[in-house]
Amino acid sequence: VERIPVKIVVDWNRCAGIGMCESVSPDLFEVGADGKLRLHEGDEVDESHSHAVDAAIDACPTGALKFAQLPRLQRRPGRVTIASRRD
Repeated sequence: VERIPVKIVVDWNRCAGIGMCESVSPDLFEVGADGKLRLHEGDEVDESHSHAVDAAIDACPTGALKFAQLPRLQRRPGRVTIASRRD
């Protein structure tokens, strides 16, 4: 059975670095002391993490997170993504 990757979409303009995503899904999200959100598994995770992503989306007070399933041609290996929020 092929697992379908899920893409975590972060609206960096809305992300305030509060860390609610990290509190409910620490295996996927981390907000460092520098205020930067880190996606531990990259922006594409296995569908088995969809419940953790859903919990983070629901916990985000700014609505900065959402996810989407990727079409087969857009799939690529996960990577660590580090980005700072934009002021």
